[in-house]
Amino acid sequence: MSHYRVLIPTLAPAQAGKLLRLATSFTAAPESGGTLLGIIEVPPDHSLARPPVPGEAYRTLLAQTTRIATRAAPPLAPLVRIAHVAAQGIREAALETGSNLLLLESGARDDGLWTNALEDLLYDPPCDVALLRTEAAAPPITSILLAVRGGPSAELAVQLARSIRASTGATLTLLHIFDPRQSPEERAREEQTFASLTAQVNGPVIELKGSSTNVRQAIVKEAQQHQLLILGATRSLMHRPMVLGAPLQRMLRRLPGTVMIVKKAGVPTPRPAPARTETRAAITEQVDRWLTENTFDSREFDDLQRLVDRKQRQDLTISLAIPAMPGATGLSATLRSLKLALMGRTPLLDEIVVIEIGGSAASERAARVAGVTVVRPADVLSRYGSFPGSGDAQWKSLHVLKGDLICWIDPAGLPPQPRLVAGLLGPLLTDPDIAYVTAFSRRPPTAAPDPLTDFAVRPLLNLLFPAFSGLIDPLSPDHAARRAALESVPFFTGHGLALGLLLAIASAHGPRALAQVEVGPPTRRGPADRRAMAFAQLQVCLKYLGDQHRLQLVDQVNRTIKQIQYEDERYWIEQTELEDTERPPMVTVPEYFLSRNPGARPEPV
Repeated sequence: MSHYRVLIPTLAPAQAGKLLRLATSFTAAPESGGTLLGIIEVPPDHSLARPPVPGEAYRTLLAQTTRIATRAAPPLAPLVRIAHVAAQGIREAALETGSNLLLLESGARDDGLWTNALEDLLYDPPCDVALLRTEAAAPPITSILLAVRGGPSAELAVQLARSIRASTGATLTLLHIFDPRQSPEERAREEQTFASLTAQVNGPVIELKGSSTNVRQAIVKEAQQHQLLILGATRSLMHRPMVLGAPLQRMLRRLPGTVMIVKKAGVPTPRPAPARTETRAAITEQVDRWLTENTFDSREFDDLQRLVDRKQRQDLTISLAIPAMPGATGLSATLRSLKLALMGRTPLLDEIVVIEIGGSAASERAARVAGVTVVRPADVLSRYGSFPGSGDAQWKSLHVLKGDLICWIDPAGLPPQPRLVAGLLGPLLTDPDIAYVTAFSRRPPTAAPDPLTDFAVRPLLNLLFPAFSGLIDPLSPDHAARRAALESVPFFTGHGLALGLLLAIASAHGPRALAQVEVGPPTRRGPADRRAMAFAQLQVCLKYLGDQHRLQLVDQVNRTIKQIQYEDERYWIEQTELEDTERPPMVTVPEYFLSRNPGARPEPV
C-alpha cells in the first residue's frame, strides 16, 4: 500500500478524538487522505427522510471534530451517510470513497447494534481494516509492540506499525513467541517469516523472541511495557464469523493502553447480481437518503480559509462567471464585494468573468471599473453562431473560463453574497463524488407556491424521473460544477439549461453526483415568460425520457406554443416558436479540445 485512503466511521464524533489523532499517522503520508464518516442510524420502520439528526448539522459537527482533533494534519473530509443498518452504510461509503483502510473503534458505543456492525465488517471487510481499543487515560505513544504471528495480515500489521512509528517517533519492538511443542521444521519456517517481516520495517527495530505454551499470556506480559500493541488477525480469525468472540474479548480486557487488531481484506467471492426492480418503496428510500446526505446549508462553508486549503491540496482552480442580462442593476457593487471577499481577503477564486448578454454598455462599464474581465458570447466560437438566452452564453463561457470548478450566479436576484458562492463550491471541494451543485432558498411557510416550480416542474420530475423528486429548486440559475462533468454533457441554450444539466449529469454520473445547498433568503428574480419557461421544461423532460427508452420523442412533438388572444370582439391564435436548442458537449468542439490539449489533434468525426 503506497498511500492510504482512510475511512473512519463514528456514531459519536465528540468522543472520537483519540481515534482521529492516531489516524493522522496514515492520512499525513504522501498522497494520502481520509474521510470521517458520520453514520445516522434510522430504525427500519422509520423513513430515511426524517433522521434523528439533520444531515447538515451532523456534517458541521464532523468538520469541527476533525479540525480540533487533528490540528497539525490535513483535515479529514466530513461525510454523512444515513442507513437502517450501520454496517451497510459503512460498506457503501468505503466503495464510494475508494478507501483502502477502515479504522473501527471497539467500544465506541456499548450496545448490541454497534457490536453487530463491527462483527459484520470484520468478518467480511470491504477493505483492509484495523480495530482499535483505546482507553480514556491512555498515555502518549512512545513505544509500539508488534506481535508477529505470521498469517495473511502480518505484512499489513508491519506497514501500519511503520507508519505510526514515523508519525509519533516511537520505538518499535517486534515480538514473536515460539511454541516449544513445535517441530524443528515448523520452528524454521517461523524463524524465516520473522526475519522476512523484520526486514520490511526499514528502520531501527528491537527484536524479541520468546518461547511459551501460552502465547496470549506471553503477549499480555510484554504489552505492559508499551503504549500500543498491534496484532495481525490469525488465520482462525480470518474466517470466523464471531471475530469478537470470548477469547479475544478476554484478551482485550487484560491488555493495557491502545490495542490495534489488523485484518487484511480477502478476495471477495463474485456473486451474480440479483435482478432488481425499482419498486416505489425502493425509489422512496433512495430519494429520502439523497435528500439527507446531499442537501447542504451554505453556513457549513463559512470558514473560507478551510475551503482555500482544500482547493490548494487538490491543486484546483476556480472560476466564477456572472451572466449579465440587460437591465441588471447593482452589478458594480456585487463585483466589488465578491472580488474583495473571495480574491482579496481569501483567494478562493482565481478569476471572475462577466458574460455580457444583450450588449449592455452599463454592465460592461461596471465590470471594467471593478477590474473584471468581460466576455461577449458573440465573440466566442463565433463560427457556431449564437442563440438568445443564458444557456448559450454559459455553454460558450466553458471555452473562456480557466477553472477546474466553475460557478455561475444570477445577478438579477438579491445582491449575491460571498456565502452564496462559497456554499455552491463547498460540496465540490469537500466531496469528490459530487459533480454538480444547485442552490435553493427556504421559503417561509406562508409564502405562495411558485407556479412554475411547484405546479409544473416538480410534478413532472415526480412522474417521469422520481429519483430526482428531492430537488427543491431544479430551475435555480445559481449553480456550480466540475469542468469534467460540464464539458461532457449537452447544454440547452434557453430556459431548459438548469433542468437539462441536472438530468444530463445525473444520467452520466448517477444521482449521488448531484447536491443542493440552501443559500439564504429567497431571491427576487426578474420577470420572465412563465409559459415559455414551462414549455422549455417539458421539452427537456421529453428529451431525456426519450433517451432512456431510445425514442426520439422531442422530434415528434410540436415546437410551437399557440396562445389564444381576444381583440376587437374576436378570438384569434398567436403562434410562437419556442424550441430550446441543444448545444453539443463542449469536449466535442475542436477549438475547445485544442485549447485544453495543446499539440493534440482532435479525432476525425
